[in-house]
Amino acid sequence: MSEDVRQQNNLPDEPVHLKPRRKKNEDTKYLLIDAINKYGQHLPKYKTEFPFAKPERLYKFDACFLRFHVAIEVDGGGWMVGGGRHGGDEDKNKMNLAVCYGYRVMHFSPAMLRKDPQGCVAMISRALRQYP
Repeated sequence: MSEDVRQQNNLPDEPVHLKPRRKKNEDTKYLLIDAINKYGQHLPKYKTEFPFAKPERLYKFDACFLRFHVAIEVDGGGWMVGGGRHGGDEDKNKMNLAVCYGYRVMHFSPAMLRKDPQGCVAMISRALRQYP
């Protein structure tokens, strides 16, 4: 592009890079939230990024139905060498601590949420109905 055209249209000298709307690693959480918002209007209130296991360690669930002690995790990165963060010992420790605190943890992959979001929400609903 010529200098004259840049000046006439008030364009910057360097190309402008727009920031993505969502961070790449947050997309999987939003798949869950979008599915619940679209198909789970009947579900009770839930919290996202819910911290638990204090004071031992600060872990967070992607979503949590507190009254029911049902937590939801979206496991991404399974295609990475070693299974990504969700394949490591730290994640297993997180799930074990969740059990110690009385949580039932449900796991969904991003592919599951893309392919059948309504089915994923139905599975969450089923778990909530089985509240002791």
